[in-house]
Amino acid sequence: MFNSSPASPVYRYLTEQERLRGAQAALGQIDPTRRDGWATAGFLRLRMHLDHVFAAGGIELESLDDTLPFDDVTSRFHGLSYHAPTVVTLGA
Repeated sequence: MFNSSPASPVYRYLTEQERLRGAQAALGQIDPTRRDGWATAGFLRLRMHLDHVFAAGGIELESLDDTLPFDDVTSRFHGLSYHAPTVVTLGA
């Protein structure tokens, strides 16, 4: 586990060198080259994208239906933590 944005060197290493697929990028929820956008965590007024789910090999990433940004008050997880969960439906 690491706390790094999708535009960080560690994220790029995992996706480019190790060929892991970031679920949110693979399913079109984020553009990993952008530093702004989807926040998965917050502290005071600071918002960050720190949380990721990766897949490799034959694991299919099907949906992110229950994944909402940190500030989305309609999320059933809103206010429970300073991180919003990344919920991924996987297939075989």
